Amino acid sequence: MNEISLKPLKTPTQERSWATYHAILEATTHILIEQGYKTLTTNHVADRAGVSIASLYQYFPNKESLVATLHTNHAKQTRNTINEILKKAKNSSTATMIDLFVDAMVKAHSDNPELHRVFQEEIPRLLKTAILKEGNDQFLETIALITQNTDLPSISAKDLAWTIRIMTHSIIHQGIIDRKDDLLSGKINRELKMMLHKLLL
Repeated sequence: MNEISLKPLKTPTQERSWATYHAILEATTHILIEQGYKTLTTNHVADRAGVSIASLYQYFPNKESLVATLHTNHAKQTRNTINEILKKAKNSSTATMIDLFVDAMVKAHSDNPELHRVFQEEIPRLLKTAILKEGNDQFLETIALITQNTDLPSISAKDLAWTIRIMTHSIIHQGIIDRKDDLLSGKINRELKMMLHKLLL
């Protein structure tokens, strides 16, 4: 997997180029949801997007880069949203920050649960690992703001932030697979808040 390029070859600079770029990613999303990762091909994406295969290859060298770009965009958007929310709320109570964090995480994964199911169940682990490493340290620093008023001296703030991120992310992702209705209804949201309140308050 390390020998495969996961990043786009270039970023569009003109409006027409952006339209092509986004059409390719949208087509990738639809195919992943409807048919799965294994059946995804660059030719199939180009056909669905209504662009030539040459146009697709101007931006993406392979199907892995298509999926990595979708996943990276989601991860960046989620991190940026939560970074902004928690930094604005850094003087709030621990309970408030827990609730804001969980709400933001659940919302980020509830908007398109079928795509997240594919990410969770079908995307090769090595590909996901490479994607999720980017920006992780800074994200953990932000999550650590939640723990600033807690008293767990045997656990460092960074390690506690890691535990919070992994627990929350894993439960939400598995909830998409096993308990989709509970995720969309808010039940898993409430359960996560209760667990984190018990852990940190």
